[in-house]
Amino acid sequence: MHLWLAATAADAAQATQAQANCVAEVALTMEKSYANPFMDVTLDALVTAPDGRRFKVPAFWAGGNEWRFRYSSAVTGTHAYRTECSDPGNPKLHGVEGRIEIGPYRGESALYRHGPVRVAAGRRHFEHADGTPFFWLGDTWWKLCPLLNSRRNPLLNSRRHDDRNFLRTLSVQALTRNIRHGEHHHFPNQERYTNCEDEAPMTMIREMPVQCPDCGKDGRATIYSSVNVGLYPSLKEQLLSGELLRWQCEGCGARRLNAYPVLYHDMARGILIQWMSAPYAPTLQSLAAALPSEADCRQFKALRSDYRFRVVREFDDLIEKIRILEAGLDDRAIEWEKCLYSTLAAAPDDDVGQSGKDGLGMEFVQPRFLGCTEENGKRQMSFSGPVVMRLPGFPSVPTTLTGPDSIYQRALLHLDTHLPWPKAIKGDFLLIDQDYLKPFWSGLPDISERADSSQAPTATQVNKPDVDKPWWRFW
Repeated sequence: MHLWLAATAADAAQATQAQANCVAEVALTMEKSYANPFMDVTLDALVTAPDGRRFKVPAFWAGGNEWRFRYSSAVTGTHAYRTECSDPGNPKLHGVEGRIEIGPYRGESALYRHGPVRVAAGRRHFEHADGTPFFWLGDTWWKLCPLLNSRRNPLLNSRRHDDRNFLRTLSVQALTRNIRHGEHHHFPNQERYTNCEDEAPMTMIREMPVQCPDCGKDGRATIYSSVNVGLYPSLKEQLLSGELLRWQCEGCGARRLNAYPVLYHDMARGILIQWMSAPYAPTLQSLAAALPSEADCRQFKALRSDYRFRVVREFDDLIEKIRILEAGLDDRAIEWEKCLYSTLAAAPDDDVGQSGKDGLGMEFVQPRFLGCTEENGKRQMSFSGPVVMRLPGFPSVPTTLTGPDSIYQRALLHLDTHLPWPKAIKGDFLLIDQDYLKPFWSGLPDISERADSSQAPTATQVNKPDVDKPWWRFW
């Protein structure tokens, strides 16, 4: 319970009302200004309880010309206070007297009803101030405080419906880096966290030693292990272009992509994607161990129920997955469509596929989703690949193709019966890629444009890739 009172020497007779063990907050408004209130002045309130005990309660500057102090007590009755200011010449802060009237608690909270928690006399368990036993059961949410109230309150309210009775968190974020102004405040060998505009999870940055594979020169690279693009859109653009994760050798000038794991977070769209390359997590077991905890997933889903959690193994997969989820598409259907285009390109009666087999400067590559476009009021899906032109003396030129929305819609119709959701790697994190699709491919129906014609082939007549070979090469 928080009570507010603008107290001065003239109206100090007015009492602040509070209930036992609840917080009473007294506000004092000064007329005198200070260049630096944190350093130029201090303020305390000397409170005398009904039983004669005296307490010195420090006040704090609340911004502008306002100061406040907070007080709570289990003792009912009148608690008188008098302020002491380091600047006796400030009558609005120094020598202000008032009363806090504490009445019986009328709510249902065990903490307020029975009083603060302490160690029992037997030193074997906890108890309330009135002797009622207290069973300590709770958990830790390190990043609770940086959340805005709109995101923090749902998490706290979720605790009303379980048996936990305490929560541990950090009251301040001691390790910070201000990206906007380039200021660094960190401890050696520790991650530097960015507390961006009071929201979380925060962008996490660290510096790591690297060695150039070309010239062997040692250097240091800035690593973004977590990127919150909702707070800093500029980081998103740098990530999509690949520049955010690249470092340049000071010796030979070569630029390299650092494949350190990155957690991509878009709070506005409810997207959480972990990029974990094979060197850092070669097995599914090691991948699961490196992912955020199941408790983290529950916290995000408490903010919005439609959060989507994904795992990717390659940087190109990360970029593609961002585009798919931002477009609101089902990535299972997109993977199906990609595999369809690769299969059709590699079919024996396909001109492009035959050219690729004859080695005439063409190579099959994995198609990548580029985005959605609209033509004549109809949505279309754009992909890069599945063919790359490789001509001597010229840069490689990837082809692009545009697929009608009808292919994607046909895939959606068959997802529940032919392409179920995969088992989560950990918590709600799903790994949806071509490897996930392989076990189902031979039984998937035809979703190509031929499915609309009278000569539409059956599922068994559609060319399928050899799952024992790399899926992007079918010859």
